[in-house]
Amino acid sequence: MINNFCCNKSRGSRKPDMRVGSNSNFYVMKNRFLIPVLAMFFAIGMSFATEKTESDPNTDYVKINGTFMSLNQEYDCGQDELPCQIRLRNGQVHDLYDAPSSGSQKEGDGIIIEQ
Repeated sequence: MINNFCCNKSRGSRKPDMRVGSNSNFYVMKNRFLIPVLAMFFAIGMSFATEKTESDPNTDYVKINGTFMSLNQEYDCGQDELPCQIRLRNGQVHDLYDAPSSGSQKEGDGIIIEQ
């Protein structure tokens, strides 16, 4: 079916050169609708992607069996970039962390601190 809408025929409020089936209105509507919806989805997704860590700056942590345990004390590991470790009273050696998250491992001189 061919529609001949051209040149100011009095058929409602259509623009002179707009033909039925033209995708130009669809693309404008899609962009005006889709961009804010995508921004909203990204914002919601990023809110779930951030990790909330509540840490005390005066406390170090160790990871034992996948769970972070507070040591209730801050330990000085030195100034280097080697992993800082601590030997607990039971003889086990564990890495020290500044916060209860895997990305906050303390760095220092590489010494093993005795508790």
